[in-house]
Amino acid sequence: MAEWRIRIGECRNSGKTVKNWCKENHINLKTYYRWQRIIWDTESEEKSIEAAKTGPIQFAEIPQIRIETESRQAEIVIQKRDWRIELQNNANPVIICQIMQMVVQDV
Repeated sequence: MAEWRIRIGECRNSGKTVKNWCKENHINLKTYYRWQRIIWDTESEEKSIEAAKTGPIQFAEIPQIRIETESRQAEIVIQKRDWRIELQNNANPVIICQIMQMVVQDV
């Protein structure tokens, strides 16, 4: 089984199709897929056994942490009728452009 794990790893890392890799390495395609399935089933079973050893899954509540940030005064303030837009110095230029297009359309 260890030998086939190595072969399958080599095939997957070769950058070739399974068919071409098998042909170059004189391996029957059905044999390759049979061993791939055996290894897959074995690894899945091993993972299931390992998961069973750790016990049932338990969930824990994680409290929300609120991070207070310092309040900065906006660099740019656009106010019109019932809306107000405040932009910081590090605002995304694409978003600023989109906002300005909406402002112009609302004029």
